[in-house]
Amino acid sequence: AHNNNLSGPIPTEVGKLYRLEYLSVENNRLKGTLPSQIAELEKLSTLRIGGNVITGLVHDEICELTKVSLKEFSADCKGIRPDIICPCCTECI
Repeated sequence: AHNNNLSGPIPTEVGKLYRLEYLSVENNRLKGTLPSQIAELEKLSTLRIGGNVITGLVHDEICELTKVSLKEFSADCKGIRPDIICPCCTECI
């Protein structure tokens, strides 16, 4: 759902979408931190959250997914003062 003017935080209930493999919410107006419940998405292979106002540190549990299933993870983690601190992102934009 990129470029759809979605706003507010990413709901914690996203962690209940157990079969989710691809989540792209780029270029919306989402804000807040990335919910740790995303770590429950063991089949997630792609996560794109850039172009929002998602801030803070990506939880270690989410980074653990990069060892299992998460092959593509892009976020606004580039620059001197990035919006999000993402030690496991595959692409910083």
